[in-house]
Amino acid sequence: MAHFEGVPHLVVYTAFFYFSVSCFMIALILNITFFYLPVLDLPRSSFKAYINDWNGRGWALLTGLLCGCGNGLQFMGGQAAGYAAADAVQVLLVHLPYHIKKNIT
Repeated sequence: MAHFEGVPHLVVYTAFFYFSVSCFMIALILNITFFYLPVLDLPRSSFKAYINDWNGRGWALLTGLLCGCGNGLQFMGGQAAGYAAADAVQVLLVHLPYHIKKNIT
């Protein structure tokens, strides 16, 4: 990959910012699309109904913030320990329940 003269390298915080903005834009586009064009023959909704329905929304907001912080730590861990090591930690958490169950039985 060529590095042009005078152009700084992409730092981890800028990459995380671009990642977060792109995830936000994709989520916004998909939510608005499914709002007006729902799948599985579900009824259409409205913004008023969406704003007034807070059933479980607090948990969803908390989960989103927690996942956002986890993604930020993943990016910083990739910078500190190398991206292969940071991805290995993520894969370990996915496969850990399988290995625990396998060792119990």
